[in-house]
Amino acid sequence: SEMCIRDSGGTDYTVAEVKECLIKWVSVVCEFNFIDAAKLRRSTQEEFPAFLTLQEMRRFHPDWVIKRSLKLEDACTGKYVDEYLGVSHCWESKGEPDVRGVQLRTLRRLLNEKRYQRVKYVFYDKMSLPQRGANGLTRAEKAEFQKMLPNINIIYLGASVVIFLDRSYFSRFWTGFEAWLSFRKATVDGLTDDDAKVEDLRCNVACIHDTNEAFASAIRGEWQSADVDKAYEKLSSPDIYVTNMSDKLVQLAKLFLFDETVRAVMRKEAIKDQTRGYTPRGYTPRSSADSTQQDLMQGSAALALRTPS
Repeated sequence: SEMCIRDSGGTDYTVAEVKECLIKWVSVVCEFNFIDAAKLRRSTQEEFPAFLTLQEMRRFHPDWVIKRSLKLEDACTGKYVDEYLGVSHCWESKGEPDVRGVQLRTLRRLLNEKRYQRVKYVFYDKMSLPQRGANGLTRAEKAEFQKMLPNINIIYLGASVVIFLDRSYFSRFWTGFEAWLSFRKATVDGLTDDDAKVEDLRCNVACIHDTNEAFASAIRGEWQSADVDKAYEKLSSPDIYVTNMSDKLVQLAKLFLFDETVRAVMRKEAIKDQTRGYTPRGYTPRSSADSTQQDLMQGSAALALRTPS
């Protein structure tokens, strides 16, 4: 009989069914809302004093909101690093991420520095994802939110990232998840350590609210060398806070499958490189069937073992 994989709920899936799921991941494309970096860069404090919600941006600054489709494959191969910037930050109060305007002033300053002169598109969740107001979300906004949130990994794995680091950053689930992805590098071995020099890392840390610079070294120490098992262990810890517990469970369950998906994407890229006469370091050619089967079994087994019941 055909080999099956059993998930934590006791349901059996055939390899073909899991393969279909993985192929959807490998070919995933998601449209996100970005803010025009040039407009933010040139804006004044008087003209744009505070972050607005996406709905407010569409009403008052519609030409600042730009839709762009990002592919996981292109994120893995570094095509978004120069032009896209994702911001990882804490929400400082319920409904307001930037109570004193410090994050906006910091972002504006960074966009005007040489390091970010080529950035065209900025992802900041309040301005990029529909926000629930007093009347909730419309059906269209809810669909947009539900499409983007599960694929946010693409941004933090593929774009340049700036962490706005305050003292609460370490204890939040979403910021920890984003930081871990931001310090990862996509390789044929999956999500591996980004071992570049600090100044060459894809992820930059900006301390805010008088947070000591030692915290910047600490956040790198926390996540830069954490493999997928270590990341799961840290993020599943009870001292890591999340507003919606289901978000935490879903993202943790996907962690291992995402790692294997990246591995599959990069092996596909390695095969392309081989045809051009280049073999990436650490890549050992395998038959396509063996490769797919092994990647699926490893990722799915890891997912099944660790998915909370």
